Amino acid sequence: MLAVHLFGAEVTQLVVYVALRRNIRVAWELCVYDTRVVRGWQGELEWSDTAERRQKGASLMSTTTPRLQRPNTNDRDGWCAYWQALDQPWRAEPEIDTNRQKYLEGCLAIVPDSAQQRCPFKDVVLSRADVEWLLSTCGKEKKPVDLRASLLQEGNFSGLPLEGADLSGAHLEGADLSGAFFTGATDLSGIVLGNQQVGFASLAGVRWGEVDLSVVDWTQVNVLGDEQRAHRWKGKEAATRLSEYRTAVRANRQLAVALQGQGLSEEAAHFAYRAQLLQRVVLRRQRKVGRYLFSLLLDLLAGYGYRPGRSLIAYLLIIFGFMGLYLLNAHFVAPHLRWDEVLVLSLSSFHGRGFFSQDITLGDTYARLAAAEAVVGLLIEVSLIATFTQRFFGK
Repeated sequence: MLAVHLFGAEVTQLVVYVALRRNIRVAWELCVYDTRVVRGWQGELEWSDTAERRQKGASLMSTTTPRLQRPNTNDRDGWCAYWQALDQPWRAEPEIDTNRQKYLEGCLAIVPDSAQQRCPFKDVVLSRADVEWLLSTCGKEKKPVDLRASLLQEGNFSGLPLEGADLSGAHLEGADLSGAFFTGATDLSGIVLGNQQVGFASLAGVRWGEVDLSVVDWTQVNVLGDEQRAHRWKGKEAATRLSEYRTAVRANRQLAVALQGQGLSEEAAHFAYRAQLLQRVVLRRQRKVGRYLFSLLLDLLAGYGYRPGRSLIAYLLIIFGFMGLYLLNAHFVAPHLRWDEVLVLSLSSFHGRGFFSQDITLGDTYARLAAAEAVVGLLIEVSLIATFTQRFFGK
Protein backbone atom coordinates (compact mmCIF):
# COMPACT_ATOMS: atom_id res chain seq x y z
CA MET A 1 0.00 0.00 0.00
CA LEU A 2 2.90 2.34 0.75
CA ALA A 3 4.30 1.73 -2.75
CA VAL A 4 0.96 2.66 -4.29
CA HIS A 5 0.82 5.93 -2.39
CA LEU A 6 4.40 6.79 -3.37
CA PHE A 7 3.64 6.02 -7.01
CA GLY A 8 0.52 8.17 -6.86
CA ALA A 9 2.48 11.08 -5.45
CA GLU A 10 5.06 10.87 -8.23
CA VAL A 11 2.39 10.77 -10.96
CA THR A 12 0.65 13.77 -9.39
CA GLN A 13 3.88 15.73 -9.46
CA LEU A 14 4.26 14.76 -13.12
CA VAL A 15 0.75 16.03 -13.86
CA VAL A 16 1.53 19.39 -12.30
CA TYR A 17 4.76 19.63 -14.20
CA VAL A 18 3.08 18.86 -17.56
CA ALA A 19 0.25 21.30 -16.84
CA LEU A 20 2.73 24.02 -16.31
CA ARG A 21 4.99 23.17 -19.24
CA ARG A 22 2.65 21.87 -21.91
CA ASN A 23 -1.11 21.91 -21.92
CA ILE A 24 -4.06 21.13 -19.69
CA ARG A 25 -5.43 18.32 -21.90
CA VAL A 26 -2.39 16.13 -21.45
CA ALA A 27 -2.50 16.80 -17.73
CA TRP A 28 -6.15 15.70 -17.56
CA GLU A 29 -5.45 12.44 -19.41
CA LEU A 30 -2.58 11.65 -17.07
CA CYS A 31 -4.75 12.40 -14.04
CA VAL A 32 -7.42 9.97 -15.26
CA TYR A 33 -4.73 7.37 -15.91
CA ASP A 34 -3.31 7.97 -12.41
CA THR A 35 -6.69 7.34 -10.76
CA ARG A 36 -7.36 4.14 -12.73
CA VAL A 37 -3.94 2.71 -12.05
CA VAL A 38 -4.04 3.48 -8.34
CA ARG A 39 -7.53 2.01 -7.91
CA GLY A 40 -6.56 -1.09 -9.87
CA TRP A 41 -3.46 -1.69 -7.77
CA GLN A 42 -5.39 -1.09 -4.53
CA GLY A 43 -8.08 -3.59 -5.55
CA GLU A 44 -5.50 -6.22 -6.45
CA LEU A 45 -3.70 -5.75 -3.13
CA GLU A 46 -6.92 -5.85 -1.10
CA TRP A 47 -8.13 -9.00 -2.88
CA SER A 48 -4.77 -10.65 -2.37
CA ASP A 49 -4.72 -9.74 1.33
CA THR A 50 -8.31 -11.02 1.87
CA ALA A 51 -7.65 -14.28 0.02
CA GLU A 52 -4.51 -14.87 2.04
CA ARG A 53 -6.35 -14.30 5.34
CA ARG A 54 -9.19 -16.63 4.31
CA GLN A 55 -6.72 -19.33 3.40
CA LYS A 56 -4.93 -18.96 6.73
CA GLY A 57 -8.25 -19.01 8.66
CA ALA A 58 -9.43 -22.14 6.90
CA SER A 59 -6.10 -23.82 7.55
CA LEU A 60 -6.25 -22.84 11.24
CA MET A 61 -9.81 -24.12 11.65
CA SER A 62 -8.98 -27.39 9.95
CA THR A 63 -6.08 -27.99 12.31
CA THR A 64 -7.49 -26.68 15.62
CA THR A 65 -11.25 -27.36 15.53
CA PRO A 66 -11.90 -30.77 14.03
CA ARG A 67 -15.49 -31.82 13.64
CA LEU A 68 -16.72 -33.79 16.66
CA GLN A 69 -17.58 -37.39 15.97
CA ARG A 70 -20.46 -38.99 17.87
CA PRO A 71 -19.22 -42.07 19.72
CA ASN A 72 -20.70 -45.52 19.47
CA THR A 73 -23.66 -46.30 21.67
CA ASN A 74 -21.69 -48.51 24.06
CA ASP A 75 -18.57 -46.35 24.25
CA ARG A 76 -19.14 -44.68 27.64
CA ASP A 77 -15.65 -43.16 27.82
CA GLY A 78 -16.11 -41.76 24.34
CA TRP A 79 -19.43 -40.21 25.32
CA CYS A 80 -17.89 -38.61 28.41
CA ALA A 81 -15.19 -37.03 26.26
CA TYR A 82 -17.84 -35.97 23.74
CA TRP A 83 -19.92 -34.21 26.41
CA GLN A 84 -16.79 -32.58 27.82
CA ALA A 85 -16.03 -31.14 24.41
CA LEU A 86 -19.60 -29.78 24.22
CA ASP A 87 -19.18 -28.11 27.63
CA GLN A 88 -21.63 -30.48 29.33
CA PRO A 89 -19.36 -32.24 31.83
CA TRP A 90 -22.30 -33.34 33.99
CA ARG A 91 -23.49 -35.73 31.29
CA ALA A 92 -22.20 -39.30 31.55
CA GLU A 93 -24.70 -41.44 29.62
CA PRO A 94 -24.98 -42.06 25.86
CA GLU A 95 -27.65 -39.94 24.23
CA ILE A 96 -31.09 -41.54 24.06
CA ASP A 97 -32.32 -42.78 20.68
CA THR A 98 -34.67 -40.89 18.38
CA ASN A 99 -37.80 -42.79 19.43
CA ARG A 100 -37.18 -41.99 23.09
CA GLN A 101 -36.55 -38.34 22.23
CA LYS A 102 -39.87 -38.15 20.38
CA TYR A 103 -41.65 -39.70 23.34
CA LEU A 104 -40.13 -37.21 25.78
CA GLU A 105 -40.89 -34.34 23.42
CA GLY A 106 -44.52 -35.45 23.41
CA CYS A 107 -44.51 -35.40 27.21
CA LEU A 108 -43.01 -31.92 27.21
CA ALA A 109 -45.84 -30.75 24.98
CA ILE A 110 -48.40 -31.60 27.68
CA VAL A 111 -49.79 -28.44 29.26
CA PRO A 112 -49.61 -28.75 33.07
CA ASP A 113 -52.88 -28.45 34.94
CA SER A 114 -52.74 -28.39 38.73
CA ALA A 115 -56.50 -28.70 39.10
CA GLN A 116 -56.54 -31.97 37.19
CA GLN A 117 -53.16 -33.03 38.60
CA ARG A 118 -51.76 -33.21 35.09
CA CYS A 119 -48.04 -32.74 34.48
CA PRO A 120 -45.65 -33.80 31.72
CA PHE A 121 -43.95 -36.77 33.37
CA LYS A 122 -46.47 -37.97 35.94
CA ASP A 123 -45.87 -41.68 36.68
CA VAL A 124 -43.25 -41.83 33.90
CA VAL A 125 -40.10 -43.82 34.70
CA LEU A 126 -37.05 -41.72 33.81
CA SER A 127 -33.43 -42.85 33.67
CA ARG A 128 -30.35 -40.70 34.03
CA ALA A 129 -29.98 -40.53 30.25
CA ASP A 130 -33.56 -39.24 30.01
CA VAL A 131 -32.97 -36.56 32.63
CA GLU A 132 -29.70 -35.51 31.00
CA TRP A 133 -31.45 -35.06 27.66
CA LEU A 134 -34.28 -33.11 29.29
CA LEU A 135 -31.84 -30.82 31.12
CA SER A 136 -29.96 -30.16 27.87
CA THR A 137 -33.13 -29.57 25.84
CA CYS A 138 -34.79 -27.31 28.40
CA GLY A 139 -31.49 -25.53 28.96
CA LYS A 140 -31.35 -24.55 25.29
CA GLU A 141 -34.83 -23.10 25.62
CA LYS A 142 -33.83 -21.46 28.93
CA LYS A 143 -36.66 -22.97 30.92
CA PRO A 144 -36.60 -25.24 33.99
CA VAL A 145 -37.26 -28.94 33.61
CA ASP A 146 -40.60 -30.14 35.01
CA LEU A 147 -40.15 -33.52 36.74
CA ARG A 148 -43.22 -33.41 38.95
CA ALA A 149 -44.56 -36.80 40.07
CA SER A 150 -41.97 -38.60 37.92
CA LEU A 151 -40.58 -42.01 38.91
CA LEU A 152 -36.84 -41.75 39.53
CA GLN A 153 -36.41 -44.66 41.94
CA GLU A 154 -32.93 -46.17 42.27
CA GLY A 155 -31.55 -43.94 39.52
CA ASN A 156 -28.07 -42.45 39.51
CA PHE A 157 -28.46 -38.67 39.26
CA SER A 158 -25.21 -37.70 40.96
CA GLY A 159 -23.71 -34.38 39.94
CA LEU A 160 -26.66 -33.24 37.82
CA PRO A 161 -27.43 -29.49 37.68
CA LEU A 162 -30.98 -29.49 39.03
CA GLU A 163 -31.10 -25.74 39.56
CA GLY A 164 -34.65 -24.62 39.10
CA ALA A 165 -35.99 -28.14 38.47
CA ASP A 166 -39.49 -28.89 39.71
CA LEU A 167 -39.22 -32.14 41.70
CA SER A 168 -42.43 -31.78 43.66
CA GLY A 169 -44.02 -35.17 44.24
CA ALA A 170 -41.19 -36.99 42.47
CA HIS A 171 -40.23 -40.45 43.71
CA LEU A 172 -36.53 -40.79 44.48
CA GLU A 173 -36.50 -43.91 46.65
CA GLY A 174 -33.02 -45.40 46.58
CA ALA A 175 -31.76 -42.78 44.10
CA ASP A 176 -28.25 -41.36 44.15
CA LEU A 177 -28.30 -37.55 44.35
CA SER A 178 -24.75 -37.14 45.64
CA GLY A 179 -23.13 -33.99 44.29
CA ALA A 180 -26.33 -32.67 42.69
CA PHE A 181 -26.88 -28.91 42.48
CA PHE A 182 -30.00 -27.19 43.85
CA THR A 183 -30.97 -23.52 44.05
CA GLY A 184 -33.75 -21.52 45.59
CA ALA A 185 -35.81 -22.07 42.43
CA THR A 186 -35.72 -25.86 42.88
CA ASP A 187 -39.06 -27.15 44.17
CA LEU A 188 -38.92 -30.16 46.54
CA SER A 189 -42.52 -30.00 47.75
CA GLY A 190 -43.80 -33.45 48.62
CA ILE A 191 -40.73 -35.21 47.27
CA VAL A 192 -40.38 -38.85 48.34
CA LEU A 193 -36.80 -39.61 49.37
CA GLY A 194 -37.23 -43.22 50.39
CA ASN A 195 -38.93 -46.02 52.24
CA GLN A 196 -37.97 -49.23 53.97
CA GLN A 197 -38.83 -51.42 51.00
CA VAL A 198 -36.82 -49.73 48.25
CA GLY A 199 -34.30 -47.72 50.26
CA PHE A 200 -33.43 -44.09 50.79
CA ALA A 201 -31.74 -41.46 48.64
CA SER A 202 -28.00 -40.83 48.90
CA LEU A 203 -27.26 -37.15 49.61
CA ALA A 204 -23.51 -36.86 50.15
CA GLY A 205 -22.07 -33.68 48.69
CA VAL A 206 -25.40 -32.18 47.59
CA ARG A 207 -25.15 -28.42 47.01
CA TRP A 208 -28.36 -27.39 48.71
CA GLY A 209 -28.05 -23.70 47.90
CA GLU A 210 -31.13 -21.74 48.94
CA VAL A 211 -33.59 -24.57 48.29
CA ASP A 212 -36.50 -24.69 50.74
CA LEU A 213 -36.07 -27.84 52.86
CA SER A 214 -39.08 -27.19 55.05
CA VAL A 215 -41.41 -28.53 52.35
CA VAL A 216 -39.87 -32.01 52.64
CA ASP A 217 -41.31 -34.55 55.08
CA TRP A 218 -38.09 -35.56 56.79
CA THR A 219 -39.87 -37.89 59.21
CA GLN A 220 -40.07 -40.41 56.37
CA VAL A 221 -36.26 -40.50 56.12
CA ASN A 222 -34.98 -42.69 58.95
CA VAL A 223 -31.51 -43.10 57.48
CA LEU A 224 -29.80 -41.89 54.34
CA GLY A 225 -28.92 -44.11 51.42
CA ASP A 226 -25.25 -43.40 52.09
CA GLU A 227 -25.54 -45.15 55.44
CA GLN A 228 -27.43 -48.07 53.94
CA ARG A 229 -24.70 -48.53 51.35
CA ALA A 230 -22.03 -48.50 54.06
CA HIS A 231 -23.82 -51.21 56.03
CA ARG A 232 -23.86 -53.52 52.99
CA TRP A 233 -20.38 -54.84 53.65
CA LYS A 234 -20.43 -58.25 51.95
CA GLY A 235 -17.78 -58.62 49.27
CA LYS A 236 -16.13 -55.28 50.05
CA GLU A 237 -12.56 -54.59 51.06
CA ALA A 238 -11.80 -52.95 54.39
CA ALA A 239 -10.63 -49.71 52.75
CA THR A 240 -13.83 -49.48 50.70
CA ARG A 241 -16.02 -50.01 53.74
CA LEU A 242 -14.13 -47.36 55.70
CA SER A 243 -14.48 -44.88 52.83
CA GLU A 244 -18.22 -45.52 52.60
CA TYR A 245 -18.69 -44.97 56.34
CA ARG A 246 -16.82 -41.68 56.08
CA THR A 247 -19.04 -40.66 53.19
CA ALA A 248 -22.11 -41.51 55.25
CA VAL A 249 -20.80 -39.37 58.13
CA ARG A 250 -20.27 -36.46 55.75
CA ALA A 251 -23.73 -36.83 54.19
CA ASN A 252 -25.50 -36.74 57.55
CA ARG A 253 -23.48 -33.78 58.82
CA GLN A 254 -24.01 -31.75 55.65
CA LEU A 255 -27.74 -32.35 55.75
CA ALA A 256 -27.87 -31.50 59.47
CA VAL A 257 -26.09 -28.19 58.83
CA ALA A 258 -28.44 -27.34 55.95
CA LEU A 259 -31.52 -28.12 58.04
CA GLN A 260 -30.21 -26.20 61.04
CA GLY A 261 -29.53 -23.21 58.82
CA GLN A 262 -33.24 -23.09 57.95
CA GLY A 263 -34.38 -23.42 61.55
CA LEU A 264 -35.35 -27.10 61.35
CA SER A 265 -33.64 -27.99 64.63
CA GLU A 266 -35.46 -31.25 65.37
CA GLU A 267 -34.79 -32.67 61.92
CA ALA A 268 -31.19 -31.50 62.06
CA ALA A 269 -30.66 -33.18 65.46
CA HIS A 270 -31.73 -36.53 64.05
CA PHE A 271 -29.15 -36.54 61.26
CA ALA A 272 -26.44 -35.05 63.48
CA TYR A 273 -26.96 -37.96 65.89
CA ARG A 274 -26.74 -40.44 63.01
CA ALA A 275 -23.44 -38.83 62.02
CA GLN A 276 -22.06 -39.37 65.54
CA LEU A 277 -23.06 -43.04 65.50
CA LEU A 278 -21.36 -43.56 62.15
CA GLN A 279 -18.27 -41.70 63.31
CA ARG A 280 -17.99 -44.18 66.18
CA VAL A 281 -17.97 -47.01 63.63
CA VAL A 282 -15.17 -45.22 61.79
CA LEU A 283 -13.16 -45.02 65.03
CA ARG A 284 -13.68 -48.74 65.66
CA ARG A 285 -12.56 -49.67 62.16
CA GLN A 286 -9.52 -47.43 62.57
CA ARG A 287 -8.74 -49.26 65.84
CA LYS A 288 -8.71 -46.07 67.88
CA VAL A 289 -9.80 -47.82 71.05
CA GLY A 290 -9.58 -44.89 73.48
CA ARG A 291 -11.62 -42.50 71.36
CA TYR A 292 -14.07 -45.26 70.52
CA LEU A 293 -14.73 -46.08 74.20
CA PHE A 294 -15.10 -42.41 75.10
CA SER A 295 -17.54 -41.93 72.23
CA LEU A 296 -19.50 -44.97 73.42
CA LEU A 297 -19.63 -43.50 76.95
CA LEU A 298 -20.97 -40.20 75.62
CA ASP A 299 -23.64 -42.05 73.72
CA LEU A 300 -24.71 -44.08 76.74
CA LEU A 301 -24.79 -41.08 79.05
CA ALA A 302 -26.52 -38.49 76.87
CA GLY A 303 -26.70 -39.67 73.28
CA TYR A 304 -24.03 -37.12 72.32
CA GLY A 305 -26.29 -34.40 73.72
CA TYR A 306 -29.18 -35.34 71.45
CA ARG A 307 -30.76 -37.69 74.00
CA PRO A 308 -30.76 -35.68 77.26
CA GLY A 309 -33.17 -38.12 78.90
CA ARG A 310 -30.33 -40.62 79.10
CA SER A 311 -28.45 -38.27 81.43
CA LEU A 312 -31.28 -38.33 83.95
CA ILE A 313 -31.49 -42.11 83.74
CA ALA A 314 -27.73 -42.48 84.28
CA TYR A 315 -27.85 -40.06 87.23
CA LEU A 316 -30.66 -41.95 88.94
CA LEU A 317 -29.02 -45.31 88.32
CA ILE A 318 -25.80 -44.19 90.01
CA ILE A 319 -27.57 -42.56 92.96
CA PHE A 320 -29.87 -45.49 93.70
CA GLY A 321 -27.22 -48.05 92.89
CA PHE A 322 -24.81 -46.72 95.52
CA MET A 323 -27.75 -46.18 97.84
CA GLY A 324 -28.40 -49.92 97.68
CA LEU A 325 -24.75 -50.64 98.41
CA TYR A 326 -24.85 -48.38 101.47
CA LEU A 327 -27.99 -50.14 102.74
CA LEU A 328 -26.41 -53.54 102.18
CA ASN A 329 -23.35 -52.47 104.11
CA ALA A 330 -25.53 -51.11 106.94
CA HIS A 331 -26.85 -54.63 107.60
CA PHE A 332 -23.42 -55.92 108.48
CA VAL A 333 -21.48 -53.08 110.12
CA ALA A 334 -22.26 -50.12 112.29
CA PRO A 335 -23.58 -47.53 112.11
CA HIS A 336 -26.83 -48.87 110.76
CA LEU A 337 -28.12 -46.09 108.51
CA ARG A 338 -31.74 -45.67 107.49
CA TRP A 339 -32.81 -45.39 103.83
CA ASP A 340 -33.18 -41.61 103.96
CA GLU A 341 -29.70 -41.29 105.48
CA VAL A 342 -28.06 -43.40 102.78
CA LEU A 343 -29.92 -41.36 100.14
CA VAL A 344 -28.37 -38.17 101.48
CA LEU A 345 -24.99 -39.89 101.68
CA SER A 346 -25.26 -41.08 98.07
CA LEU A 347 -26.30 -37.65 96.75
CA SER A 348 -23.54 -35.81 98.57
CA SER A 349 -20.92 -38.37 97.59
CA PHE A 350 -21.90 -38.28 93.90
CA HIS A 351 -21.18 -34.55 93.78
CA GLY A 352 -17.95 -34.91 95.77
CA ARG A 353 -19.28 -33.44 99.01
CA GLY A 354 -19.66 -36.57 101.13
CA PHE A 355 -19.65 -36.25 104.90
CA PHE A 356 -19.59 -38.89 107.60
CA SER A 357 -20.54 -39.22 111.24
CA GLN A 358 -17.97 -39.59 113.97
CA ASP A 359 -18.51 -43.36 113.91
CA ILE A 360 -17.26 -43.66 110.32
CA THR A 361 -13.52 -43.52 109.64
CA LEU A 362 -11.72 -43.20 106.31
CA GLY A 363 -10.95 -46.90 106.34
CA ASP A 364 -14.57 -48.00 106.65
CA THR A 365 -16.53 -49.47 103.78
CA TYR A 366 -18.83 -46.44 103.80
CA ALA A 367 -15.89 -44.14 103.09
CA ARG A 368 -14.55 -46.34 100.31
CA LEU A 369 -17.93 -46.61 98.62
CA ALA A 370 -18.37 -42.84 98.90
CA ALA A 371 -14.96 -42.27 97.29
CA ALA A 372 -15.83 -44.62 94.42
CA GLU A 373 -19.14 -42.85 93.89
CA ALA A 374 -17.38 -39.47 93.86
CA VAL A 375 -15.01 -40.67 91.11
CA VAL A 376 -17.91 -42.02 89.03
CA GLY A 377 -19.84 -38.79 89.57
CA LEU A 378 -16.85 -36.72 88.46
CA LEU A 379 -16.44 -38.76 85.26
CA ILE A 380 -20.12 -38.46 84.47
CA GLU A 381 -20.18 -34.71 85.07
CA VAL A 382 -17.10 -34.17 82.88
CA SER A 383 -18.63 -36.33 80.14
CA LEU A 384 -21.91 -34.44 80.30
CA ILE A 385 -20.15 -31.08 80.12
CA ALA A 386 -18.13 -32.22 77.09
CA THR A 387 -21.22 -33.67 75.42
CA PHE A 388 -23.49 -30.67 75.80
CA THR A 389 -20.70 -28.24 74.95
CA GLN A 390 -20.21 -30.06 71.66
CA ARG A 391 -23.94 -30.30 71.11
CA PHE A 392 -24.89 -26.67 71.63
CA PHE A 393 -21.65 -24.81 70.89
CA GLY A 394 -20.06 -27.08 68.30
CA LYS A 395 -16.75 -27.29 70.19
